[in-house]
Amino acid sequence: MLPPSPIAPRFPRLDSDFGKAGPVPDRRTMQEHDTARRDRLKAALRENLKRRKAQARAWATAPAGPADGSTASDSAPRRPTEPRQED
Repeated sequence: MLPPSPIAPRFPRLDSDFGKAGPVPDRRTMQEHDTARRDRLKAALRENLKRRKAQARAWATAPAGPADGSTASDSAPRRPTEPRQED
């Protein structure tokens, strides 16, 4: 004789249900969970796409240099120069 199934208490069956597939608990709940998860993922992807498009638009319309007209070499931090010591 086989040992009792560990899932038997979770899937009670009547004698009239013998041979039929047992009820699957929380199937609708899992479907709702999956749907909600998919909807959240789609919304996050949509927001990410909007943000990336806005950033690309900003980069495309921005002027080539800084707004004050200075060049990149002007705004770069400079290292203090030490006087050369010739030996």
